[in-house]
Amino acid sequence: KLKSIAVLPFRNLGDSGDAYFAEGVTEELNGALVRIQGLAVRPLATVSAEAVKGGDPGSLGRRLKASYVIDGTVRRAGRRVRVNVELVLVEAGTTTWSHPYDAGNADVFAIQESIAKQVATALSVELTPAVRTALARRGTRDTLAYDLYLRARHFVNQVSLQGAQRAVALSKEAIARDSSYADAWLSLAAAYDLISTFGGEAPAQLYPRWRHALDRATSLDSTSGEALGWRGEMRYYADWDYAGADRDFRRAVALSPGSAWAYLLYSQFLNVIGHDDSALVVARHALELNPTDAFFVWNHSFRLYSLGRLDEASLEARRALAMDSTLVHAHLTLAGIADDRGRHADAALEAERAYGIAGDYPFVLGFLGLFQGRAGQRTAAESTLATLTALSKGQYVQRVFIAEARLGLRDTTGALDALEASARNRDPNLTWSLGYGVFKDLRGTPRYEALLKRVGLAPFHTTR
Repeated sequence: KLKSIAVLPFRNLGDSGDAYFAEGVTEELNGALVRIQGLAVRPLATVSAEAVKGGDPGSLGRRLKASYVIDGTVRRAGRRVRVNVELVLVEAGTTTWSHPYDAGNADVFAIQESIAKQVATALSVELTPAVRTALARRGTRDTLAYDLYLRARHFVNQVSLQGAQRAVALSKEAIARDSSYADAWLSLAAAYDLISTFGGEAPAQLYPRWRHALDRATSLDSTSGEALGWRGEMRYYADWDYAGADRDFRRAVALSPGSAWAYLLYSQFLNVIGHDDSALVVARHALELNPTDAFFVWNHSFRLYSLGRLDEASLEARRALAMDSTLVHAHLTLAGIADDRGRHADAALEAERAYGIAGDYPFVLGFLGLFQGRAGQRTAAESTLATLTALSKGQYVQRVFIAEARLGLRDTTGALDALEASARNRDPNLTWSLGYGVFKDLRGTPRYEALLKRVGLAPFHTTR
């Protein structure tokens, strides 16, 4: 049975400007623990969101459904770092062990290794030789490069275009000091991924740099499940290399068996290539690793939806919304379910709810136009398409979203034109949309079938 554990955000006891450093120590420790077989490590984003609500370690652990929590503090003074950490057994509310660590900035990696080993010992979890080697790895000996990397990850975690652009600059500074620093290359790749998501640059401009960063990260550290997960996404988003993506995802979950995110990403990919039953199994395991996060509940609902199990999918999507009413993905899934059932007005209403939360986000606008058009709300659908078109003049908008809006208006030619442009640009959402059958109304048309073959998805989707 998996032993569930959550690493609470380490509290910064030093200068307020060192908050990013405490955040980085937390993230690095979390990344070390997901490598250990037998642990179910709650994702840091989930833990941080829960910690904001307040409460002692015991109450936080219960809300996260974790058997253990790690609580700690960080104080940095000059070139010295002091970390106090304790492992709390949630059910009993007792501290299993606690330990102070005092070291120089360059020895932070040793602190993380020691904590991970003590957690494994306390929880009677075996450390394989490969995991011991990975834990002993030192990312860099350059303390300034490490500091720049932590700052970059802080800006990546803001999940914004401005944050991603700042992270690019900081990651490059770290790499300039130590070009063999794998984690700095990974933070650079993560920043490029965000820029792609927010339309900061066209894919043709961004992909070569994104791919180079991932290749450097994985070549410098072949044991990083996080890096391989990112590369798996790149392979099927941009390269249409589904066999390569599958290898990367399999390796990612093997290297990071405690990472709920690794399993979630793999489940999404399995649906894209039509392995719907396997996708559901993997999604359920991701949910087991992280049962209290609405996004993981939604992910499970979408795997059910892909199998046509609409009643179960609807219940799970609504459960996700009960946990987080702002989850646009759940509203869009409910829209898809309503649309499949012929309740087109209900589908448009759910898409409008998603739009009310997300605003002029192209990903949501594409679906909004699609469902408005299918509901016969032509004026509204035309307005949505006009918004997408206007946005594309000031930022890069993936053409697949415009194709969705045009399909809602029954503009088959316009939708196919946009899809073909999306393929030329290798828009990251194209394989996702094609794989999930968003454009099933176009099946059988020569141009669409040719597009499926071009993208490499035709063998996987004979009926979608």
